[in-house]
Amino acid sequence: MRKSIDIAIATFGIRIEWVERMLLPPIEGVRYVISWQRHEGMPLPEGLECRGDVEVWRLDEEGVSRNRNNALSHCRSGLVVVADDDLVFRKEDLEGVADAFADQPSIDVALFRADMPGGKRYPSSNCRLGLPFPKGYWVSCVEIVFRRDRIGDLQFHPGFGPGADVLGFGRMMLGCGEDEMFVVSAIRRGYDCRYIDRRLCAHPQPSTGGRATAPILRGQGAVMSMIYSPVSLLLRIPLKAWRASRNGTINLPTALRALIEGVRAKRKLLAYPSRYHWKL
Repeated sequence: MRKSIDIAIATFGIRIEWVERMLLPPIEGVRYVISWQRHEGMPLPEGLECRGDVEVWRLDEEGVSRNRNNALSHCRSGLVVVADDDLVFRKEDLEGVADAFADQPSIDVALFRADMPGGKRYPSSNCRLGLPFPKGYWVSCVEIVFRRDRIGDLQFHPGFGPGADVLGFGRMMLGCGEDEMFVVSAIRRGYDCRYIDRRLCAHPQPSTGGRATAPILRGQGAVMSMIYSPVSLLLRIPLKAWRASRNGTINLPTALRALIEGVRAKRKLLAYPSRYHWKL
């Protein structure tokens, strides 16, 4: 039997108008749960206000992880789709997602395909996800779907992602990684996490994690520290820095320093409440 679906959308400011353009015609069993930061008291677009399948919850805190968590806290359906405000959904893809969970009752968290500019490397077939992830594969938030009643208190970590908490690097922060931290934590908690070779959505904009900037590399270094052993990191961090420097947007010393700062943030990140990771 198919589960109902909540699409949990994080947006901010005037991008609430983008969400209005995302909506499909009403589909039985599908709702849109929207968290709206930096709303400044603006009225809702009429196209959202008139829809019975839409809920909008305003949030006055900063950070993409807190924005996502606010949306998740208001979800009530059996399945939750994690979403940005610039995606393209199709009815048949959402039906395929519901069918995948119905066909495999053991799955707690699933990662699907998102069509992105330039393409993205995915596993060649359905598989159970462990650590490390399959070679060349990295997680994006817009691929994540989970059973709401199976993930306990797990939330997105506010130390990761745009607008994240500052962790002692002056005004620098971990500019990405909230998506991978969520899945890493789910795997380390023992949840059944799978990659399912079906399309979930299209993401017309380039992914944040594909850019080589100091905040992005800092986030990637922190995620690597959650996956690999210290000995393995001695080899992986310099290699990652070298690869990042090859595209010309960041030099090797800056890339290496940012990655190491991310690795050193591990202790602070795991000192957060356990709902943001797997440590008790």
